[in-house]
Amino acid sequence: MLRVVGLLALTGCNLVFGVDPPDGPVTPDVPRDVPVSACWNALLTDDEDGDQIDDGCDICPADVDAAGTRSDGDGDGVGDACDVAFAPMLPQHWVIFDGFHDDTNGWRPTAGSWAVTGFSLAVDPGGGRADRMIDATSYPEVRTRILDTSSLVLNANAGIELYAGASLLARCSYQYASGSDLVVLEVPGLPQLSVQFDAGGDVWIQLYQDDNRRFHCDARSAAMKAELRADEIIEFTATKIGIYAVQTAATFPWVGLTGR
Repeated sequence: MLRVVGLLALTGCNLVFGVDPPDGPVTPDVPRDVPVSACWNALLTDDEDGDQIDDGCDICPADVDAAGTRSDGDGDGVGDACDVAFAPMLPQHWVIFDGFHDDTNGWRPTAGSWAVTGFSLAVDPGGGRADRMIDATSYPEVRTRILDTSSLVLNANAGIELYAGASLLARCSYQYASGSDLVVLEVPGLPQLSVQFDAGGDVWIQLYQDDNRRFHCDARSAAMKAELRADEIIEFTATKIGIYAVQTAATFPWVGLTGR
């Protein structure tokens, strides 16, 4: 049975990542309007990046802010450490951030056996798929860290996806294929892009759309970084995100999504 985290919930108020966020559309599970005192005195129950700021008050819950400054150059509530690299001054908002600390549902398993283990969402070695519906989001950026992927099984892979309704818009994944570690960007109707990558079983990946509506797939490991881009202009608004693994165990410590 799938068990996932929601965001910290307080009766009678909404929460936000960070203090004094801009006005704008926010889904119900996004923290909003947290008093300054509540943030600075928050218990560290959920602290994915280990920066001593609880996820519910952290403007970059999966990334350590520069020198702990909680820097947010454009004042959009998304910290500089996790603002989209191509356009750090374009306002965004948090749509979701799941650190998998409690049993609040939000993800739907469609294949495989998923479980929250040690504050992470994991699927067994056979792989599986789960998705989560979101309010329509333009210029989405979904980011996650993938642990425990194996390079021992040919065609093993794990990644993240964006959908509009039931239609796949793009997929960014780590794969072991043809005897090589690869980062792969797949956009229906366009040639598949891939680059060799040394993942080492621990990789951060992000899938996002730039200001020209082109898809990017970025990956980072302890050893290297890689980026792929689909140059064709694609018009879309995301309504669902997915995470998956094929022929391998995979663990997701967190999944975050921002939009504009």
